[in-house]
Amino acid sequence: MAIEHERLLSIIEYAQQSARLAAKPAATVAQHGDFRLFEHEAQCRPGLNFNQAEEGTEREIWLAVERLHELPPPACQSELLKPWLNLNTRSPCAPPAKR
Repeated sequence: MAIEHERLLSIIEYAQQSARLAAKPAATVAQHGDFRLFEHEAQCRPGLNFNQAEEGTEREIWLAVERLHELPPPACQSELLKPWLNLNTRSPCAPPAKR
């Protein structure tokens, strides 16, 4: 059974490589089609810091990404809905429930 399994894997690999040869590779970043974010577009994004010097050394850090913490949902402003909502602050996955 092992030889049949190896042959099947070889055929699948051959088909994948053949499909890659037929595809036209992207010549520019704009043609790539996947998510992209250039440095000049990300300069003012929260939690992204560019071109910082590491303290105590002369190493330059090109990109530092801060861990963003989730904020609790804002308090309900509607007086009609307040009695019906019980926001469970321990688990953000828990659905709202009646008090």
